[in-house]
Amino acid sequence: MTFDRWIELITVTLGICGSVYGVLRVLLKPLTQRLEDVAESIRDTSNRLEQFVKDQYSIKETLAVSRGEHKAINQRIDELEDDVKELKEKN
Repeated sequence: MTFDRWIELITVTLGICGSVYGVLRVLLKPLTQRLEDVAESIRDTSNRLEQFVKDQYSIKETLAVSRGEHKAINQRIDELEDDVKELKEKN
């Protein structure tokens, strides 16, 4: 083969590859866009789940503190009731 034939073969090959690449890009663009949308949706969902877990831990901590406060309040009420009974018994 001559040099001109090699150049022609390389040029045709590059043209075909470029055309196939262009057609694939056009055909796959909607799919690519949809995949990007799905990836964004997954990121949003992941962020929401992370926030939900943080909120759950926060609520759990708040409930633990609240439970301790309720125990202390109940103990004070019990002591007050005992004091009231003692005062009634004295009278």
